[in-house]
Amino acid sequence: KVKVGFAVDVSSCLCFCPGSQLSLKPLNSNEISQLMKEPQTFEVVKMDVKRGNIVLSRRQCLEKIRDHDRDKIIEKLKVGDIVDGTVKNITEWGAFIDISGCDSLLHVTDVSYSRINKVSDLLSIGQTIKVKITKIEEGSKKISVGVKQLPEDPYTKAINNYEVGKIYDATITKITDFGCFAKLEQGLE
Repeated sequence: KVKVGFAVDVSSCLCFCPGSQLSLKPLNSNEISQLMKEPQTFEVVKMDVKRGNIVLSRRQCLEKIRDHDRDKIIEKLKVGDIVDGTVKNITEWGAFIDISGCDSLLHVTDVSYSRINKVSDLLSIGQTIKVKITKIEEGSKKISVGVKQLPEDPYTKAINNYEVGKIYDATITKITDFGCFAKLEQGLE
């Protein structure tokens, strides 16, 4: 281990691997010590003949393996499949769901038919949830998933209980400049 990375012995030639190029994610000192003095696979990313510097990356090798494995997983998935996923990260506009090692996006509008303020009100990191695959982009292989698509749309059944021109009790859930949101029953605003 050196100041900003690692000295790597490749056939008695000392090369340099920056700390950022060691793994796909930051490693703690225990994980790093398990890699030390163990044979690893690296890719040469830069050679400076004048200075005699060779820069290596273990991360690029791991990315190629991950991408190959990811392509195999995506080939098995189809739009409409219902799969188990793990909440990996939560943002203000949705959540990233890990499906067998592939990241997918659960947009805030696909979490629930009811209005929600924050995704973190319903989901937590590490939680396992069922999701429905709603879209797989051809070129980028980005996966979109939804939770609200699992049950039947509450509007399709519940709306039949109401008629235009009749008066019904409702609860005002939100007031905006352009009007109000009124809840007629659970899941129907």
